[in-house]
Amino acid sequence: MRVFALPSQVLAGDYWLQVQVNGQSRGRLLIPYRQNDQARKVVACLDRDLLQRLGVAVDKLMADTPACQGISQWMPEAAEHLDFAEQRLALDIPQAWLARSARDQVDEDLWDAGVNAAFSGYDLALFNVSSDLGTAHTRAYAGFANGANLGAWQWRQQGNVSSDGGYQTLSHYLQREVAPWGAQLRIGQLGTQGDLLEAVQMRGVHLFSDDRMLPASQRGFAPVVRGVAQGNARVAVRQGERLLREVMVPPGPYVIDDLYAASFGGDLQVTVTQADGSEQRYTVTNAAAPLALRQGQSRFGLAAGQLNDRQSADQPGFTQGTWQHGLNDTVTAYGGSTLATGYRQLMLGSALNTPVGAVGLDLSHGGEGKRWRLSYSALLTGSDTRLSLNYQQATDIGYRSLQDAYRNTSRLQLDTWRERSRSSISISQPLGTGWGQLNASAWQASGWGQGDRRQGYSLNYAHHFGALGYGLSATRERDPQGLEQTQWLLNLTLPLGGRRGSLTGSMLHSAQGSQLQAGYRNGTERLDYGVSAAIADQSRRVNAYAGWREPFGHFNASAGQGDHSRQLSASARGAVVAHPGGVTWAPPLGETFAVVQVPDAAGARVTHGAPVRIDRQGHAVVPNLSPYQLNRIDIDPHGLPLHVELATNSQHVVPRAGAVPLLRYPTRSGRTALIELRLPDDGALPFGAQVVGPDGQPLGVVGQGSRVLARGLQPQGQLHVQWGEQGELHCTAHYALSETGTALHTVHAVCLPSPGET
Repeated sequence: MRVFALPSQVLAGDYWLQVQVNGQSRGRLLIPYRQNDQARKVVACLDRDLLQRLGVAVDKLMADTPACQGISQWMPEAAEHLDFAEQRLALDIPQAWLARSARDQVDEDLWDAGVNAAFSGYDLALFNVSSDLGTAHTRAYAGFANGANLGAWQWRQQGNVSSDGGYQTLSHYLQREVAPWGAQLRIGQLGTQGDLLEAVQMRGVHLFSDDRMLPASQRGFAPVVRGVAQGNARVAVRQGERLLREVMVPPGPYVIDDLYAASFGGDLQVTVTQADGSEQRYTVTNAAAPLALRQGQSRFGLAAGQLNDRQSADQPGFTQGTWQHGLNDTVTAYGGSTLATGYRQLMLGSALNTPVGAVGLDLSHGGEGKRWRLSYSALLTGSDTRLSLNYQQATDIGYRSLQDAYRNTSRLQLDTWRERSRSSISISQPLGTGWGQLNASAWQASGWGQGDRRQGYSLNYAHHFGALGYGLSATRERDPQGLEQTQWLLNLTLPLGGRRGSLTGSMLHSAQGSQLQAGYRNGTERLDYGVSAAIADQSRRVNAYAGWREPFGHFNASAGQGDHSRQLSASARGAVVAHPGGVTWAPPLGETFAVVQVPDAAGARVTHGAPVRIDRQGHAVVPNLSPYQLNRIDIDPHGLPLHVELATNSQHVVPRAGAVPLLRYPTRSGRTALIELRLPDDGALPFGAQVVGPDGQPLGVVGQGSRVLARGLQPQGQLHVQWGEQGELHCTAHYALSETGTALHTVHAVCLPSPGET
């Protein structure tokens, strides 16, 4: 009886379970459960290979232990907790037994390459404007994103066609992952990365680092926190008021090298609390320049091919290479080079993490001139001011990027603007509780011509008064001829509460005149809509729009009526995916997506980001997944027919970039009945006894009053009931359901013990 009474006990067998180690998910694994004579119960039977997948340092385990045994026999301090109803196994393993790894690290063995699949995404738009004078203009646009996966290779193609011109291909290439190098390989018509050197369009080969293969705690720059604990201690790392990390460390040196990258820097405050309550505090400098890497990390890019620039008369062959490396917590060195016929480019630089802020400095030689760039960013912790400065200047008129060098020799384009220098500054300042946020920026660019200068300024303030949110912005730009354009804008938003939407308003003033606009907008998960009216100095206009989202696409429509003109537009975005289970319509797709298969569950909702629903064929497409990270995809059972039961409603997947995983959620279909089981003497069966079908599949458990809610039943058949410490007691009952259409049947049955049992 105990084997059924305890929630952590099951019958011997193999089970697919979501496994957690110390609260961190390790994915969905097949766990064998075997009878353990020493423990006198069924336990999860773990071998060395499975323990290694779970993150255990197997080299610390005894070599002469049996190949398969319970977790507490491997490690006496460890424990297991099984929630069979949730199909989840939680393991508690002391830190000393775990292999040291970065937070969020997912073993490469769990990366899912997906299935062979093909897809075509579409983006369609139609726009029409007509006037009282009888003139009309209609423009149509169609964009396509096609792809196919075959094994490790992925084919991708993007293009568009419009009524203003013919079809054009934007990109067309083959791609595959190169996991040992943490990189992606692309071959075809594509664009290079623009992190260090200018991005160019090309036909050829491009191999480049993909930081997404790193754990989230290893991406971007963050300093290493080092120290020495006198005894067992708690180390807390804070940035201002935010607690970034807190770990328990044993006596001796410690290293914390898995902090998440801070978006704008700011020094870290470290507090070490010893076992006797004493505290030690120190500061770690943290001011990350945009190109900074962690100590020991590298990033590279290699490209070789032919320039593909429509504005250039020549399409030369070229090679390009870039490299970044984090030398230590203070210095990241980087460089790059481009070689082509008649063109050479070389760039060297470094990113510095200093106590007064992050500094980036590099020098480039391209064509027949030089250019240098300087960047600075800092977080002033006393006032929480975020400051960013950038400056670049070409020291010679002959400086050219690769594309500029060949565009300037083209007879198709006159050289009307040649930039010599550009500078920018931006400041973000919170004004304290109850006073809102202020942002300001300014930029200036100058050319090589006399008085050839452009400038721009902007000031933005945002706050709220009760439920009323408001924002005020001012912008000014000046062109090389000295003409200035100044614009003032006031925005207002008032939520009406609940599902009643919100009111909006704006006032715009510029040299061209003033405009007032008021509107209303509302929306749900599948539908959003709004109306607005605008009054300008010489005109009036009314607009309306609606957008709705379905599992097979997103659709929008709008209409506008002015004093002398009318506007109509419509658009549709979505995709169609071919996969081993069939063909499924889908919403707009991201780079990486999944197909879920849930038989007989039409209408059930899939929850991951924007919800989608299972179609009549039992499929749905989850349009966006994060590659190389753990993604949880749940099936909401609400709305399922009563005769359909999910074997599991949650799975985790770690897709490779561009992969199309196929996730199968088994279901059991059949009639449902409330069966009152009795022994021949009219006695009740033990509470918790397990009820299975002739094929051994679980159908339910005996509840109060000797009743069982059984699913997946045939119109008539047998039920087998098992109980006892080892499941050694059992009986068999025959049942027959009525032919009525009642969703839930209630029947009575007598359970006859097997021969030799009482």
